[in-house]
Amino acid sequence: MSVTTWKTNWAIIDQSGDPQRYVGVMAAIRKQHEEMEDIQPFLRFCDLHVGERVLDVGSGPGWHVRVVSRIVGPTGRAVGVDLSEAMLAEARQVAAARGVDVDFVHGSAYALPFEPNSFDCCLSVGMTDILEDPAHAVREMVRVTRPGGRICLAEHYNDGIFIGPSGTPLSKRLFAFVREHEFTPPSGYEMMSILKSQGTTIEKVEGALQHSDSSDFALGRTLFLEEWLADAVAAGVLTSEEAQKWLADQEAHAREGAFFFGYPVYLIKATKQ
Repeated sequence: MSVTTWKTNWAIIDQSGDPQRYVGVMAAIRKQHEEMEDIQPFLRFCDLHVGERVLDVGSGPGWHVRVVSRIVGPTGRAVGVDLSEAMLAEARQVAAARGVDVDFVHGSAYALPFEPNSFDCCLSVGMTDILEDPAHAVREMVRVTRPGGRICLAEHYNDGIFIGPSGTPLSKRLFAFVREHEFTPPSGYEMMSILKSQGTTIEKVEGALQHSDSSDFALGRTLFLEEWLADAVAAGVLTSEEAQKWLADQEAHAREGAFFFGYPVYLIKATKQ
């Protein structure tokens, strides 16, 4: 089954037909979760230090890059690279408005525009979910990291996606489609094998759970649910009537405070040999 999906559009935002929609979605997430500007557990996991050069691959609107700049200080450098010019424009605008001195560079994860051994740490959050060739991107991250430097990934375990209340035939059909077509394998712990094959040593792995509840339903509907349903209908997995019923059911659950959604996340830190 070959279909254009949510994953496809996120991978090529500028060619999606409405790149500002995706910028707006990310801005809404930032507005709802301003604590993202704080030092997050993932960045603590990366063990960043003052004076380091750090690259965020798939930096989007630049949340992590701005936080990294505070950690590494004026003697270090925080750099973000993204394929979307629309996302980069947003990232640069926000950084300038907040007086944060960082670099945002246009480039593909498959051909990072940096010399070998340029960074002390190269990190990424969920980027491999939407790439057709995650191993290629990891190879590039290793290439631009110096020997002894760190490659840190927050990898979603997409086979573990859950939604509640769960168990209905419609939910089972929808999420079987989502797992197969809306994310790129491998995911989660499988990324460790790819890192090892690229000449790194796995230093640390931690598990986490990313989840949202009824209070986040409106944002989740805009971010992924509506597109997943549209994709499933286009692929013939659900009828339009079934998709509408399923979404209406989730809205009712959210009003009752009974909606929740999430997936496991693996935090992986590797050292380049």
